[in-house]
Amino acid sequence: MQYIAFTFPITDTDKQEMLSALLDGQGFEGFEFHDDVLKAFVPENLLDKDALAETLAQLELSADYTTEIIPETNWNQVWESNYSPIWVEDKVYIHATFHPAEEALYEVVIDPKMSFGTGHHETTYMMAASMLEDDFTGHDTLDFGSGTGILAILARKMNAPSVVAIDHEEWAYNNCIENVALNKVDNITVIEGDESTIPHKQFGRILANVNKNVIFRNLELLYERLEPNGFIYFSGLLHEDEADIMGKATTLGFELISKKTRGNWICLKVKK
Repeated sequence: MQYIAFTFPITDTDKQEMLSALLDGQGFEGFEFHDDVLKAFVPENLLDKDALAETLAQLELSADYTTEIIPETNWNQVWESNYSPIWVEDKVYIHATFHPAEEALYEVVIDPKMSFGTGHHETTYMMAASMLEDDFTGHDTLDFGSGTGILAILARKMNAPSVVAIDHEEWAYNNCIENVALNKVDNITVIEGDESTIPHKQFGRILANVNKNVIFRNLELLYERLEPNGFIYFSGLLHEDEADIMGKATTLGFELISKKTRGNWICLKVKK
């Protein structure tokens, strides 16, 4: 399958992060962040030019970008060569198979296929940092929108008895299975699907690092799937999304426990 590499002339790092997050929901599958440009990769058959134009207009960004056609194998090699390990709060060490291991409270190894969900993005970082402040022992966990599986793997290593990881993207499903095996963790069930595939049970902890529309649409369902006194972690949200999300969440019976911010992004911890 051929990919299209877009090069957007953006020097503002916050704008780069915002654009990458929005494009992630439009089929784009890889990103490279540079000082003066953002490079984004999308399978040729998934490109929606109208959606792209709307997104650029929404962020008040120029449509003066360049494109090139490249094979999938080439861009994966280029991306992997730029991938670096990351520490979260000096406790979680996230690294690829080709990086050396280091002593850490929690080590998560991934075979990187895409850049979203590796811990480099603010939302994944904040989710992991928020999890470190909690106790997952004895709490079955749902990772809704699991991506590479980092948060699901971390929850299991933090003694969640069992974890269900769900993502609607085939690449995420396959990559999550690979990464679970790499980390030699058990009791993680990986499911390819949307909200309709969430098991009919309640969870003590729910992780939802997706986007505003997905969270807003599924708040009632997530409330039903959460145990009384359980916690949900929401991210993939911009500062301006908080009022809408918490307005509906409060009506359902959620209570805001804490909020983290990083750049233009927020992570909300709520309790049922």
